Amino acid sequence: MKKLILFLCLLMAIPAIATKKTFKAACLNVDGLPPTVNITGITKINMNPEGPQETGTAKMSELVANKGWDFFAVSEAFNYNDILMSKIKGQYTAGTFRETIPTSLNGIQALQYVELNGTSIREDRVKKSFDTDGLNLIYKNSIRVSGERWQGWNDKYGVTKNGSDLLIDKGYRYYTVSLGAGLDIDVYILHMDAETSAQDNAAARGRHPPEQQQTTCDNHGRHQLPIYPRPPQRASYRPH
Repeated sequence: MKKLILFLCLLMAIPAIATKKTFKAACLNVDGLPPTVNITGITKINMNPEGPQETGTAKMSELVANKGWDFFAVSEAFNYNDILMSKIKGQYTAGTFRETIPTSLNGIQALQYVELNGTSIREDRVKKSFDTDGLNLIYKNSIRVSGERWQGWNDKYGVTKNGSDLLIDKGYRYYTVSLGAGLDIDVYILHMDAETSAQDNAAARGRHPPEQQQTTCDNHGRHQLPIYPRPPQRASYRPH
């Protein structure tokens, strides 16, 4: 979460019933965790002091406005979603934006989320995560999108360090993107671990791509597009 990652995922043509549609899809890591979360009298969590914050996110919004992408997957918008949308509101529609991450909590508020081991915050579990996954799908107004849902991962690690993954409802989102008559695709946006410690890697090993977990619900003979908006993963295209 320390570097801004922006890359075009792919340019594809999907055949369906002798019909072809070419579209541009992209993925954008906004790197939008707040610099710090201050727990009054207990600790200050350095979440993302090197992030792009307001200035960098405003530049992203300008870039997107000039790119002409048909739709793009967003990760880590968190506290800068309004700035990201500022230059593109007239061109694009967004899925559900969940909550921002609070930047200041008192001790009582913090104990709604974190667990203590004596006077120290536990790193291996929390009472609950902030109600945000940082994910979204943003798409041109001419494109129809439906079926939005999200699912959190069962295994995560890190509270005041290791990417603070347990404080975020990390998982994946699903959308049906309709590019035209008979041209529907299943889009998955996956939020992977921020770090690569032994504990992070152990948590990640228990996960499976959602298209394998949800085939009964989602496999309608449509094309599937899973997107991982952070390296070393890359968005991949897998026809079914």
